[in-house]
Amino acid sequence: RKGVVEEAAKKYHANILFWTEEELLHSADVFPVEFLDIMENRKILWGTDLFTGITVDTRNLRHQIEFELRSKLLGFRMSWIGLQGRMRTMEEQLGRAGNSFLHLVERAEKSLGVTLPSSAKEPLRRAVQLKKKEIRLGGTELETLYHDVHESVEEAVQYVERIKS
Repeated sequence: RKGVVEEAAKKYHANILFWTEEELLHSADVFPVEFLDIMENRKILWGTDLFTGITVDTRNLRHQIEFELRSKLLGFRMSWIGLQGRMRTMEEQLGRAGNSFLHLVERAEKSLGVTLPSSAKEPLRRAVQLKKKEIRLGGTELETLYHDVHESVEEAVQYVERIKS
């Protein structure tokens, strides 16, 4: 159907992915976080729902969440030096990181039974609020939030690491 992809991208702010049916059926074990998200939130715009017959193998879920948290945390640390004095860029980095980290933490809580203290999630929520322009922060406040987000993710990694699947 012509225009379906463009309409969906605009209307739902969707990230459009193209998979072959075979790729899709053989990828649930490699991308358990993404497949669980898709299965919980998908909207069929046209055609057959290929996810109806898919079972997500969650044996690799804890490993994927820990891997992604650690990888993103390393990137977050690496960007710190380049952000000094660049408040707008730091604000953008915090917004992206907050979204990503909060999503992984919420997935860990939902799927692995991890319960982080709400105080550990608060900096991640503030970073998301910053991205949505719900709050404004000055230079020192941004640096403090950057530190707090870092500490929160380190704590989340420790919680996830304790679960051995």
